Parts: sequence; structure tokens; C-alpha cells
Amino acid sequence: MIGSVVPRPIAFVSTISSEGKQNVAPFSYFNGVCSKPPTIMFAPARRGWDGDEKDTLINIRETNEFVVNIVS
Repeated sequence: MIGSVVPRPIAFVSTISSEGKQNVAPFSYFNGVCSKPPTIMFAPARRGWDGDEKDTLINIRETNEFVVNIVS
């Protein structure tokens, strides 16, 4: 059922690790949750094949910074 929502927007979340390594990852599971203050949410789940945390989540925890870019 979830696949029937088209077009499905894609967000690219960009982060930088504490060592300065850049990362950009696509997320289809994101949404605006509040307008005051402007707040969005996305779900950087664990990787499916080994269960490790994705680089995006690791980088956000290390630096407390990220940028969300919405593809139009």
C-alpha cells in the first residue's frame, strides 16, 4: 500500500563525519512534523545486511549537524 503513493518525494541528507568525510544518502521516509518551529523527521534505520548503523546516523551523533535537501 505504501508504494502506491506517487510521486514519492526523495530527500538527500548530507553529513560530514568528525574526520571530515562527506556523506550524502537518499531517504524516502521523511516528513514535515511541525511548522512552529519548522521540524522534519527522517528514519536512518540500521543497514539490512549486517545491522550496523548507517554512516548518516553515526555522523549526526558525532557532529550534531546535517542538511536535508528535497528533490523537486
